[in-house]
Amino acid sequence: MEISEFSPKGIKIKGKNAVIGINLSGKTDNFSANIISGENTKEGSLTEGMLTISGPGEYEVSGVKITGTRDKKEVYYKILIDGLEIVMGSLNSLSDSHQKLTSHDITLILADDSGDGSFISSLETRQVIIYGEAAGDVVKSTGKEEYEKLSKIQLTRDKLPGEMKIVILQ
Repeated sequence: MEISEFSPKGIKIKGKNAVIGINLSGKTDNFSANIISGENTKEGSLTEGMLTISGPGEYEVSGVKITGTRDKKEVYYKILIDGLEIVMGSLNSLSDSHQKLTSHDITLILADDSGDGSFISSLETRQVIIYGEAAGDVVKSTGKEEYEKLSKIQLTRDKLPGEMKIVILQ
């Protein structure tokens, strides 16, 4: 599976059987679904031939399972793709919900504004990927000094890091 930045607030998750977009804008050919997350739910639009997800519920597209859960004001998502479980949401939605999250492989965080990321170190996850305008500020607030800046990251179940690793997508 490959995760890369598609636009300033958009991410592309490319699996074996599907390509899932998060907050897509612009050209969206070859995507199976678009998840509209955080404040962007107001900007969502339907695209012919592509599943658009912008709220709680259970969805499946091309073998990828997506579950949206509302907690307080926002929705966070669990995505099961290529045998990996990703928890994805805005910094606000995940900080409000982090105590309810069980162990998972990857945490994908939209940092569209600065906030306290100290909760990240308490997550049971092996890979944290932060993207968005305030990604650098959020990483600093985690208290972790080691992180990488990458334009894309490739992950498989057997190549996940042993301990939590933080990456900023740029």
